[in-house]
Amino acid sequence: MTRTNVLGLEGVMGLKRVFRRCKHSTLADTSGSYTVVAARIRAAETSRCPECEAERALGHDVPRFVPLWDEEGRAVEADHIRRRVLRQACVLVVHAPQDELPLYDRLIERIRSLGDVEWWLDHRDDALVYLAHTIQPGLY
Repeated sequence: MTRTNVLGLEGVMGLKRVFRRCKHSTLADTSGSYTVVAARIRAAETSRCPECEAERALGHDVPRFVPLWDEEGRAVEADHIRRRVLRQACVLVVHAPQDELPLYDRLIERIRSLGDVEWWLDHRDDALVYLAHTIQPGLY
């Protein structure tokens, strides 16, 4: 008889949240012997998430953004949104057709050059789609 945990995964006795090298988290399977589980956790802790790995592979691991200026102290939150959107765009570039790569380069440059805190806060959920449509409708 196999057990099913809350996530509905067959045979998984437990999961542990582990923070990767890039500071993003993942869930590690904790079923098995101590040495197997320790190896899984160590592997997760020393690796990057797929988004950050794609960013690094494309040479975008050191983003060059225009500064965000805000007198109300919301620039930190806007910067988190902007970096998340950049990671998402970099993942899309990996799977983009060769003929669309110049469009994605323009999209990434637009993300990096937009320094309006209010805009990032207003478009926290739809920034990538909105920017893609301004470059070319139907891009994303």
